[in-house]
Formats: sequence, C-alpha cells, structure tokens
Amino acid sequence: MPDASTLDLAVVAEDFRLLAERFQEYARRAEKPSHLSRNVYQGALRAGQLVQEAVVDGGALERYGWRKGRTPLTGWTSSRDTERFLMLWKFTITSWLAEHYPGKIRRDLSKYDWWHAATDKDGRLLGKDSKPLVQRWYRDGEPVPDDVRVDPHNLEAGHRWEWKLDGEIAGETDFHDASDSLEHLRNRAEVYADACRLLAELIAQTHGAARSSSDREQDEMPPASEALTRLEEDDGNARLSPRDMARRYRVPLDPLRKRLERCRRRDHACYAELDEAERSVREAKYIYALGRVRHIIRDLIVSSETSSKRPPRKSGSP
Repeated sequence: MPDASTLDLAVVAEDFRLLAERFQEYARRAEKPSHLSRNVYQGALRAGQLVQEAVVDGGALERYGWRKGRTPLTGWTSSRDTERFLMLWKFTITSWLAEHYPGKIRRDLSKYDWWHAATDKDGRLLGKDSKPLVQRWYRDGEPVPDDVRVDPHNLEAGHRWEWKLDGEIAGETDFHDASDSLEHLRNRAEVYADACRLLAELIAQTHGAARSSSDREQDEMPPASEALTRLEEDDGNARLSPRDMARRYRVPLDPLRKRLERCRRRDHACYAELDEAERSVREAKYIYALGRVRHIIRDLIVSSETSSKRPPRKSGSP
C-alpha cells in the first residue's frame, strides 16, 4: 500500500483536478442519459481508486481529520474492487466533504447518490403506479378485503398475517423521463466535479506543507541509493504505469516515458495495453513488467544522480 512517503501528492492533486474538468465536460456536452450515465460511472470509479490510494491508504487528508484506513461504510465487507471504489466515492468521501466543507460542496449532494422514496404533495409514499401506498392486512400473502375487519389481538390461527404497504415503494427517479434523467445526471457530474476540485485543493495544500517540513531532510538523503535498493528489491512481475515508476523510483517522467516507448517497439512482452475502462486519468494506456524494464529505470536513476552533482556551468563557458 502507498503511504505519504511514496505518494507524489502533487501528481494526485493534478489527477483530481483533471477529473474535475472531465466531469464538468461530461455535464456540458451530454445529450443522452445513457452516455452520460456511463461516463459518470467511469469517472466515479476512477475517483474512488484515487481516494483509495491517496486518502485511505496514503493518509493524504489526515491533517484535515480523515482517519487513515477508514472503510467505505461501517460493516461493509465487499471484496470486489469496483464496488469498494464506488462506495468509497459515492457514499463516504463525498459525504465527508459535504459535512466538513459545506460552503464548497452543494447541500443537495446526497440526492444524487442516495436512494430517495417518491412522495406526493402530502408526504405519502408512492407506489410504482404513482398512486399513494396504504398499509393493510395480508393473510397468506393475499390482501384482506376492505369489508373484512381484522382484530390484531385475535388473529385466526393457522394463517400467516402481515401488516404492510400494499405495493412496492417507488424511488424519485422512477418517474423521470429522458429530460429529467439527463438533468439529474448533469447535476451529479457537476457535484462530482466540485468534490474533485476540493480534493485537489486539499491534497495540494498537504503537499505544500509536507514539502516545507521535509525539504532539509530530502537534501540530506541519498535518493539514488534508496531508489536503487527499492528497484532491486521490488517484484519483477509487478506491472506499473510510467507515472507509477517515476513516482516510486524518483526518476523524471518524460525521459522515462520516451525510453519505455522505444523498449515497447523492441520488446512486445514488456508491456500490456489497458482498455479505456482501466486507464488512469492522465495516461496509463500501457503498463510495463518491471523485470523487463528494470535496466531502463536503473540507468535513469544513476544518470539523474550524476547530473544533479555536476557543477553548474559558468557564464560564457562553452
């Protein structure tokens, strides 16, 4: 699991900022509910992955009161990553943000994710047929006729008696037409954009505080030897994106990406291509087998360390 020492919080903040722009673009350009629903789902899934990595595992919001390792919901035990990421985003982090930053998150946030029962103007629950539901007696699964009086203190033995509503409760969205659904989804995308924007701001502030408190320690550390040790100890079967490698081994991203592209053309076994649903916000179209590109990272670590120790050129020197 990542922690504050291995996370590049500046990159995480930028990822959330880009996600905010993406949600805003979804809301602005959407024309069909089905398309917008799919895009919002994929965006929420990616946002949940980022929250899991940076906030739950990495503790990026501990200074604001978020408890590191907090689970999506009390008693929630699903082991499926997709469900965990979506629950974490839709019901945990957004609710936490709305509670702690009411001025920056819309107050009606919950209406777009939590299920809400449909009611009439008098507050009565509505059924799927849009008619008010009423409670009545059922005997052996069948409704008791209205003209039959039932004494709850003297129920006839040998039967299964139930006092319940005479239909299934409808949700507010059950009565949406295409226009209503599109507007609902647009609002959801805009709320998600607000949440991503706020997370980007908070994590960027955490990054700034962490840098100011650790700059002196970083100057005294031997980053090359530490990164090389980590590189040699890591599992060669691990598959990482260029950004993950740059973050973990402290090498410049652009030179790394260019060398990996050249390697990809020569060694077709060094990478795997991800489909659109699996891609990260920024790039991660390809992930690489660490064991097959370890030499590239090793060379970059050494060359970066050498260039950092090289004395600056004097003005006018060739």
